[in-house]
Amino acid sequence: MLAHSPVVWKLSIFTLLMILGPIGTYFLTLNYYFRSSLPIPSLSEALRPMECGVRTGDPTPAAISAALVANLVLVGFVVVAFMEDSDDSKNVPTQAMLDEFTKEKIRAGKKE
Repeated sequence: MLAHSPVVWKLSIFTLLMILGPIGTYFLTLNYYFRSSLPIPSLSEALRPMECGVRTGDPTPAAISAALVANLVLVGFVVVAFMEDSDDSKNVPTQAMLDEFTKEKIRAGKKE
C-alpha cells in the first residue's frame, strides 16, 4: 500500500533525478560543450591523459553545470513539497465547519 503512495513516487522520481541529473550533466557537458575546439592543444591539454582516445574538456565549467542541475532538482522538490502541503491544507475542515457539522448531527438526532 505504501508503494502506491504519491509521496513515495515523487520521492523516488526526485531521487533518480538527483542521482542521474548532475552526473549526466557533468559528463555530457565535459565531453561535448566544454571541449576545446582548438586544433593545437595547449600545454596543459597536451599533458592531460586521454580517455578512450578523445580529449575531454575543462572539468570546472562541467562541475558548475552539474551543481546547477543539482540545485534545480532540489528547488523543484521543495516547490512540489510546498504545493502538496497547501493541497492537503485545503482538505482539512475548519473549526467552524466541524461545529456546523456537529450541530446538524445533534439536530438530526433530536428529530429521530
